[in-house]
Amino acid sequence: MAEDAERQRPDPEADEAPWLDRGPGSGSLTWAEAMQDSTARRSPNDGRGATRTTFYSDSDTSPPNIDRTWEELAALNDDMYHPDRGKQNHQSDKDRIIEIFTSNLECTSYQRDRVAWIIEDLGNLRDLLPTVSIEEIVLGTISLVVDEETSDFDNWIVRRGTFRTLMEDLDMKVDKLWTIRRKVREESTAFQR
Repeated sequence: MAEDAERQRPDPEADEAPWLDRGPGSGSLTWAEAMQDSTARRSPNDGRGATRTTFYSDSDTSPPNIDRTWEELAALNDDMYHPDRGKQNHQSDKDRIIEIFTSNLECTSYQRDRVAWIIEDLGNLRDLLPTVSIEEIVLGTISLVVDEETSDFDNWIVRRGTFRTLMEDLDMKVDKLWTIRRKVREESTAFQR
């Protein structure tokens, strides 16, 4: 093995291009670095760039219209000022809340999809229940969907500990839950027979 390495080592006497700069910083590799580079494993590139984009606020030198706060730049980066972006963010929030709640309550994928369809069917939730948060409407809809599969009150989801914990986290009272359930049942086409 040592003989193979010796055979591959270039002869420094046979350097044909003495005018090339081989000093530090010239971009040339020593023999050992070239061997290590050719035998070392390289990690595959996942497609993301290795550069960082950084914003340095320099209010002393930049004009007032260019000097931006971090929040404004983050909003620009997220394309917040696009007309459709507000709707997209609102829909993403609803989808995320549905996913989190149905996952915590161990709902089936059918129940999750049904809750998402009902929430979509209700349309603008602010018009439906203006004083109720989206989280509360989603929780009330989940209770309707899960509870319609059982007729025994003792097995209803509203009696489970995880559901009660979510209600406490939202600071939601039982009266409000029943109001939401009634309103969703009245307004959604999923429950009309």
